[in-house]
Amino acid sequence: MKKIIISALFAPLAALAQTYPSPTFNSLTLQNPLTPSNGGTGVSNSGTITLGGNFSTTGGNPLVLNTTGSTNITLPTSGTLLNNSSGATAGANSNITSLSGLTTPLSVSQGGTGATTATGSGSAVLATSPALVTPNLGTPSAATLTNATGLPVSTGISGLGAGVAAALANAVTGSGSPVLATAPTLSNPIVGTQAVGTNSALAASTGFVAAHQACPSIMDYGGNRTGTVDNSAAFAATVAASQSAGGGNTCVSFPPGTFLFSSNVAITISTTSGTVIIQGAGSESTFFKSSVSSGAALTVNYKDDSSSVHIRDMSFLTTQAGTAQGINLVMTATSATLGPNAAPLSDITNVTFRGSDGWSAANFWQIGVHNTGTSNLNFFNDTFMGPTPTPTGYGIYLDYATDHSIIPIVFNLYGCNFVHLFTGLLYGGNTQGVSVASSNMTANFYGILVPSSGSAPDQLSVTGSQMNNINASIATQITLQSFTAANNFFLVENNSTAISLVSTGQFSITANVFAPNTLPATSQTAITIGTYNQGAGVITANQFDLLTTGILLGTGSAHVNIQSNAYAPGIGATVSGSGSCSACTIGGGSQ
Repeated sequence: MKKIIISALFAPLAALAQTYPSPTFNSLTLQNPLTPSNGGTGVSNSGTITLGGNFSTTGGNPLVLNTTGSTNITLPTSGTLLNNSSGATAGANSNITSLSGLTTPLSVSQGGTGATTATGSGSAVLATSPALVTPNLGTPSAATLTNATGLPVSTGISGLGAGVAAALANAVTGSGSPVLATAPTLSNPIVGTQAVGTNSALAASTGFVAAHQACPSIMDYGGNRTGTVDNSAAFAATVAASQSAGGGNTCVSFPPGTFLFSSNVAITISTTSGTVIIQGAGSESTFFKSSVSSGAALTVNYKDDSSSVHIRDMSFLTTQAGTAQGINLVMTATSATLGPNAAPLSDITNVTFRGSDGWSAANFWQIGVHNTGTSNLNFFNDTFMGPTPTPTGYGIYLDYATDHSIIPIVFNLYGCNFVHLFTGLLYGGNTQGVSVASSNMTANFYGILVPSSGSAPDQLSVTGSQMNNINASIATQITLQSFTAANNFFLVENNSTAISLVSTGQFSITANVFAPNTLPATSQTAITIGTYNQGAGVITANQFDLLTTGILLGTGSAHVNIQSNAYAPGIGATVSGSGSCSACTIGGGSQ
């Protein structure tokens, strides 16, 4: 029985060991894919492959998976195999967090150098707006520099003209566009000031031009002509600059405009034969406007009799009502240091003195020009205006020098106008030698007055002038030696006298016309002769119109010759008081 069982067991083995011919199938249906459970080697589209060892494939691209660790491989349904941990495409270098052992270069867009070699250090450089730190670019074939620094001018730029590189290496001054040689337009350039006397092709600065002006302008030294800014400091600076350049002489010029002076200003002549020139653009064009309440707006101190002053073509205005003086000319020398009195002539020409508020308004100068002892002074075409309603102030005051032993001499007034003042010309001090010609004195209380405060005034000549004043056109309160009045026209007010000589020396009143300003005449007298002092007088060739009295000879009068005058038929009296005149000659051919 055992033999039968054993035979039964080995019978299949014998059958398996036999060789069978290869089968041929005419029709075969396979399960696709053939599952492993049915003897296939493929897998389904999902599921897990569990391997106990290495998984090898054959072909052109072998795949070896090492499963020594815990490894999961996800096979995609389409596309390429992805890295399970990073999500990167298998075989691609994107989305990689770390690399080691990489032997092939990465592309620049992926952070690689794009080359197998590198130079320098730092980050990789991409095309748009890279920030490079001290790169050495070599010599580029093309480059646009918009924010480059450190480019050496001497070696970094080619094609420059001779000297351009050296010029560009220098410091820059000013602003604006580069300047080329032909017809550049410069805006407020600053150039050096050349020395006085330079005559060359060098550019002239404003300082150079100012230094070469015939007379320095106050505008070049801070002057302001709006009438609202004080010019005292600018005036002092101009005087100093002028004296420095002019060897002690002074010249200050003013353009048209109003120049306010809030303080008194002065010029001192410190050199022998020193000269002061104050030059405006014209009377009523240049205004020297002073707001000082006392003293003189402008004082000029003479060194000696060789000093001279020339003030021309301007108007002196005051904001005060009779408390300040316009100009004061002061002789500072003593009689011991004065000199031979052969002084040069000074002049005040085309100058107006009035208030800042207009003509015959409220403001006025106490004294327009105060001459304190200087000599040889001429007044040409000057106007002196007082206030309304009451005539006040003095046009010109000829006064003593500080040293009263000095005798001021030679004063000529020509073409001047005195209106609505207390006195037009105050002939004071010990002045000698005054001539008034072709001038007008109107509506003043006195036209010309020789005051009692004077001392031995001498030589007054009035010719070719017109006068109409309230109390007297010419009056003396002390003896005046050598008085001449010729070829003048006098209008006489009621209760006034045209010429009143209180105490007489030598005098000549010749060829004048006397007429009433108001009719009928009331106490209108042409000439009054007072007490005799010395010499003799003559009154001749005058014409007397319808006045109250032509000539009045006072008590104590003497040595007067009255000849060949003409009297209007309606005159009140031709000559009155002849019985009081000692050694007088009245008449002859006529009175």
